[in-house]
Amino acid sequence: MDAFFSGLGHRLRVSGKVADSIMMGIVNSAMEGAYKKSLSKEGDLERLNEKSRFCELAIMQLEWCLKFVQDEMDGSVVDDARDSEQLLADLLETRDRIQCRLEETEITITEKDRELTRRKENEAKLRLALEVKGEEVSSLLTALGLERVKDERASEPVRCSTMGAQKDEFHMFDELTNSVGIQMQKLSSKLENGRQILTNLMQKRGGIRRT
Repeated sequence: MDAFFSGLGHRLRVSGKVADSIMMGIVNSAMEGAYKKSLSKEGDLERLNEKSRFCELAIMQLEWCLKFVQDEMDGSVVDDARDSEQLLADLLETRDRIQCRLEETEITITEKDRELTRRKENEAKLRLALEVKGEEVSSLLTALGLERVKDERASEPVRCSTMGAQKDEFHMFDELTNSVGIQMQKLSSKLENGRQILTNLMQKRGGIRRT
C-alpha cells in the first residue's frame, strides 16, 4: 500500500499539479495509524475496527485523487490525457479493491456481533441451569434433613453416617457453586469487554461516515 501511494505521488508530481493539501496529510497520517493498529495482536474486534477505518480512509483519499485527476484531464493535451487516463484507471481499480475489503470486514464484524449475542444467550442459559440445579440440591438436602429426623432414634453409627453424607453433599454443592461462579465471572467479563469494543467500533465508524 505504501508503494502504491508513493508511486501515485510521483506520478502526480510529474503532472505538475500536485496540491499540498493539509487534508490529504491528515488522511495519510490517520491511514498510517489505522494500518499499524490493524496489525496489532490485541482483540479481534479492535483489529477489525482499525482495518475498517483504514479502508474507509483509503477510499476517501482515492476519491479525492480521482476528482483531482478528472479535473486535470479536462484541461490536458492529448499526451497528458493518455497518462491521466491510465492513472485514473489505476485509481478506480484500487478503489474498487479496497471497497471489497471494506465490505468483507463489515461482514466479519457482523459475524462477531452474532457470536457475542450467542455467548450472551448461553450465559443466560447457564445461569438458569445453575439456579435449577441449586433448587434441586436444596430440595435434596431438605429431604435428607427430614429423613434424619425420622431416623434420629437409630443407632449412633447410622446417625454419624447420615451426618457425614450431608456434609459431603454440602461440600460438593459448595465446590460446584464456586466453580460455576468463577466461570460465570470470566465469561461475563469477556462478554462485557466484547460489547464495549463493539460499541466503540460502531461509534467510530458512525463518526467517520458523518465526517
